Amino acid sequence: MSGFDPTFTAGGDGHRGGTVPDPGAAADATLFLRQDSTWAAPVSGETASANIVAVDQVTDNTNITSDGAFSDYPNLSATITINAGDSILARVSGYYGMGVSGWTAWQWSVDGATYPVGLTSPPAANYATAVDGQILIAGLAAGEHVVKLRYMTSGGGVYCRPTAYPNYDRMCITLEVPGGGGPAGPAGPRGLPGDTGPIGPSGGATGPAGPTGPIGLTGADGAIGIPPPTNPFGMAPSQQACAVGTYLAQTVLKKSIAQAITGYNADINMVTTGLALITLLPPLSLTAGLALEGVAIIYRAIGNHTVETFQTALDDSTLWSRIQCAIVNATNGDGGITAGNTAAVIAAVGAVSYSNADVMTTITDYMTHLGTEGLMAAQTGGAIDAGDCTGCGDWRYRFLPGTNDDVCAAAWVLAHGVYVPGTGWIPGAPGDDAGRLTLNLEMTATIPASYISSIGVDWSSNSGSGGYGTRGMNWSSHPDPYLYGFAGTSFDSVGGANYSDSEMPAASCTWLHVILNYDGDNHACVELISAIRVTGTGVCPWGKSNY
Repeated sequence: MSGFDPTFTAGGDGHRGGTVPDPGAAADATLFLRQDSTWAAPVSGETASANIVAVDQVTDNTNITSDGAFSDYPNLSATITINAGDSILARVSGYYGMGVSGWTAWQWSVDGATYPVGLTSPPAANYATAVDGQILIAGLAAGEHVVKLRYMTSGGGVYCRPTAYPNYDRMCITLEVPGGGGPAGPAGPRGLPGDTGPIGPSGGATGPAGPTGPIGLTGADGAIGIPPPTNPFGMAPSQQACAVGTYLAQTVLKKSIAQAITGYNADINMVTTGLALITLLPPLSLTAGLALEGVAIIYRAIGNHTVETFQTALDDSTLWSRIQCAIVNATNGDGGITAGNTAAVIAAVGAVSYSNADVMTTITDYMTHLGTEGLMAAQTGGAIDAGDCTGCGDWRYRFLPGTNDDVCAAAWVLAHGVYVPGTGWIPGAPGDDAGRLTLNLEMTATIPASYISSIGVDWSSNSGSGGYGTRGMNWSSHPDPYLYGFAGTSFDSVGGANYSDSEMPAASCTWLHVILNYDGDNHACVELISAIRVTGTGVCPWGKSNY
């Protein structure tokens, strides 16, 4: 074509301006001119530039469903790369239909994080409805980001058919970096010289090494490497606390006093006495140094008093029972000695009342010297100690929804019914007995052998004592089918339709059973167990007393 400059040369080495190349004999309005001086068609369904990415729904989708949760809309996902400080402007537009009347909720997903678009409701089935929304997403890191359109329906399928209805039945998402993508500007003028930098290091030879500095401060104590006692019988923490407390008091502390008295009477030195104690109590070998130094404390205390003083204490069974209970009550919720309760355990032992205060001081000094590490080592033998803690006082435990929901749900296993956190235990699905309404609520708490003094149940029913359902409680020491019933009358009413009933097992039990059923003509009957109270002696199966 004479009279025109040559066509431009593609970017890169040898690039130059010029005329537009010949587009060819066949007309095609879809072609665009590329930087490499060629005409090309865009990739089907997706358009991209330095700062804009667009994706069209180009394939038919019929009756896609989301099963009641948000799902990715098919083929509407795009990737865009941004610089630090850039934002992404995401737009959605197009039409869709639903097989039935209902609604569709839409949301964006940006690298997995979701943002709402809105809710659309076709006025009727198979009615084309527009979707139009946009969001500016800021605060994203530089790099590549994946943006998806997601949807959820109220029921029925969503469809779009761009090949059948190309003028409107098509969905599209467009991603744009606002203000991005412009050409680089010309180079600015050269700036002024910067300030002179600091003087560089000397190039001389390295001098001789200086003298060794003083010893640094002692570092923090490392973690204690002694594990908690094993639990081969699967005891609850309160039961394990009883086993460990019994072992520490009746075996470790008592034998330590006894061995020190034996060594002192036989004029055996403190080291030999300590080694003999470790032979009697192998767990102390885990911290042999602490054990030897601890025995020295007892040995010297005996020397400063009389052997008779400590022999009297050794023979006082009441003293050792009190020490046992002090340890048990201080470790009840933990199942043994821990770094968090060591100080409380030693303080509890120190608070035990005894006629000679120096004996108690010696015992607590011994425990203090053993510390967490030594006491944790000493207790490892307590896992197989049965322990008898019935003399460690009374306890009271209340299952009160809204205050200890986790214990309520775990302790009482339901044969029928449902536990509702914050509310209590309610019957399961209602049944029918020859036209009468039936409601079933039954549950059992299985526990290690524990002395149970009483059990009380707070319940409510708008049918009072009406109907023929079984209501009441029993326990392992009273296992026959007869239940101590709930009256549901003014006798046990605590106001309105609320009642409270209690029984006193006064026996060692391994399970407690409560049942609240209804079988009657009141089809509006509603029943609830709102609280359960249990008292006992010794160790509470569920932890420390809570009321």
